[in-house]
Amino acid sequence: MKMKNKINNTLKYFKENIVFFITLIVIIIAFNVNLPYSIYSPGGIINVGNRLEGKIYQSQGNLNLTYVTFLEGKIPNLLLAFFLPEWDIVKNSDVTYEEETLEELNLRDRIHLYESISNATYLAYKKAGYNLEIANESIYIINTTDYADTNLKIGDKILSVDGKTIHNFNDLLNIINSHEFNDKIKLNIVRNNKELECYALIKEDNSEKKIGIGISKINEYKLDPNIQYNYKNNESGASGGLMLSLALYNALTEEDITKGKNISGTGTISEDGTVGEISGVKYKLSGAVKNKCDIFIAPRANYEEALKEKNKNNYKIDIIVADTFDQVLEELQKH
Repeated sequence: MKMKNKINNTLKYFKENIVFFITLIVIIIAFNVNLPYSIYSPGGIINVGNRLEGKIYQSQGNLNLTYVTFLEGKIPNLLLAFFLPEWDIVKNSDVTYEEETLEELNLRDRIHLYESISNATYLAYKKAGYNLEIANESIYIINTTDYADTNLKIGDKILSVDGKTIHNFNDLLNIINSHEFNDKIKLNIVRNNKELECYALIKEDNSEKKIGIGISKINEYKLDPNIQYNYKNNESGASGGLMLSLALYNALTEEDITKGKNISGTGTISEDGTVGEISGVKYKLSGAVKNKCDIFIAPRANYEEALKEKNKNNYKIDIIVADTFDQVLEELQKH
């Protein structure tokens, strides 16, 4: 009898508070369910010099990389975006490859971060007059093609193929070319800090032997003087490459390329010093202006958009176009 009364009282309590419980459930869903959208908004700057460790030449000014603020597509964030003009809603399918998940996109962007650090390090030391020796070369998978027959995934680090250690990209190519079409090769890889054995079939693509993967080659160098760049676990992407190369070069040389100015910018960097296109330049420029930067460096492909944003919003900041590392150094000297 007591148990029955307890059950009845419980049911009565739920009925009397049904609106509260429904509201609670709706709030929990709203704050935890991700819709297939993302939100991009003005970001900020990171003083790269504060991330460098080692024996460095001090600078009177600052060299800052810029970033975009990213929010997941939760309902409260999406509602806010409708009322805030600087917030933009983007379909996840517009920023990922076909049938690719956001997790895979983030893994690829993380690899691009490693690659940009590798390229920036090589370039800065070379321009500062130092010779570098490769300590280690790693091969990461950044995408797979439609024709690939493999269980390899984005983010996998290749250790060996058919029992042979992979030291560089040529090692991988040589093994693939030593096989016949439709042969299956075994690859030992690292995924989520675990060693796994995977497979891939040799396929024909334009009369060439391939396994249908895209790779990124990342070098680690023996550095003397040893200057290290410290990045955070939530950071990714290659767009900070140009600013990192400038900051490393500035730390390695007596000349202070900042001349006391607060300099920000964005752009990928290759080993030969070519500056590449990025996304989200308007959000990065806005963040630079809010942080009172004197100069903003934009890749050639993003320069017109940056200039348009400057004029539209009457930003008080100088914009430098970036084609190559050497050309940017020349432009900074003029300023």
